[in-house]
Amino acid sequence: MKITAIEAVPYAIPYTKPLRFASGEVRTAEHVLVRVHTDAGLTGVADAPPRPFTYGETQASVIGEGIRAAAPAVR
Repeated sequence: MKITAIEAVPYAIPYTKPLRFASGEVRTAEHVLVRVHTDAGLTGVADAPPRPFTYGETQASVIGEGIRAAAPAVR
């Protein structure tokens, strides 16, 4: 079985109340839906939540780094 495609779909869901941390506040869950497709017809699904205040990640960096890191596996 080989990976044939990887999709990264950013999405946002607003919180009814902001999440507050010592380092900041988050009003929206801005995550990335990841789908991995195989030549066997299987599709895996995962959620990749960036942690901007902890690690400095954003949706764009999760997508960019995830695609770059996974690219060698796609055939």
